[in-house]
Amino acid sequence: MAMLSIERRFLTAFAEAVLGLEHHELGQAAKAVDRLDRFLDHSSFGLRFTFHLALLVMPGGLLTKLRFAGRPLAWRRSYLDRLFLENVGRAPGWMVDAQGVLATVKSMVSGSFCELPEFWERIGYRARPGAFPVFDGVTLVPPSGPEVEPSEPSAPGKLVKERVDKRRWIAALFVCAGVALLTQ
Repeated sequence: MAMLSIERRFLTAFAEAVLGLEHHELGQAAKAVDRLDRFLDHSSFGLRFTFHLALLVMPGGLLTKLRFAGRPLAWRRSYLDRLFLENVGRAPGWMVDAQGVLATVKSMVSGSFCELPEFWERIGYRARPGAFPVFDGVTLVPPSGPEVEPSEPSAPGKLVKERVDKRRWIAALFVCAGVALLTQ
């Protein structure tokens, strides 16, 4: 159940307004919506259905959402500011919690945006550092190895696996839990 073009157009305009992007960065909003769409495609039917329903019932009214993408960016930002302010501290509704739905859609779009490589680059983050410096100047290779998807475990990974004695670890866990219960 891919996003409808109407949903995609609205969500892209929503993302442009809610993420606070500069004019030269507005293309990242579409990338964030594409990433969200891929996430939803791989999610359970219940989550996809709930998200599409949330888009339908979120505050603003259907007519406003249909026209939202055609409005200037400044209007969209101003409108969303008012909409969020109207829903702050508002008691939950009987059937639909407007504040919760609005916050959920914003969180889904924002979370998708935060997973983009452009965002990572902006904040200077690398998902997989190449090396982990150690204070004595020696570089430590993580147990998974320096490769993104190693074909076999690295030497440190093999050593860690050899040293694990699952039975002793489980026994120690039960002893700790027993001590915690006795001290209460």
